[in-house]
Amino acid sequence: MEYTIIGKVFPIILINIAKKELKEYFTNIEIKDIIKNTKTEYKNIIYRTPNMGGNKNYYIGIMYLGIYFEFTKCGLCELCKSENVSELTPLMCEMDFISFSFANCRLVREKTLSNGNEYCDFWIRKNES
Repeated sequence: MEYTIIGKVFPIILINIAKKELKEYFTNIEIKDIIKNTKTEYKNIIYRTPNMGGNKNYYIGIMYLGIYFEFTKCGLCELCKSENVSELTPLMCEMDFISFSFANCRLVREKTLSNGNEYCDFWIRKNES
């Protein structure tokens, strides 16, 4: 695909939204690094993707491919703990897999706080056709 003006605008919009969330978990220096790496990978994916008519939705989808998150705190875990239903947290975490499937993506996760790990890891991958 070509790296058009539309492809350049979408990351600006989405990164500003993501920054708000990232600020809860990362320092400004770490956020800068995450954004730099994401932009690089975003461009690489665009250039690797065959042209499919210039549909702007592809740019949005590409923003979510190959993204990795690692969380050391979880609002869901804290909520379940405060409500004395911690045993339900792993089941709620399973909902992430269903949610990503609706976006034609797949979540790869090996560790969760709810299972006693030191962090939750999230790899978001495009579903293979």
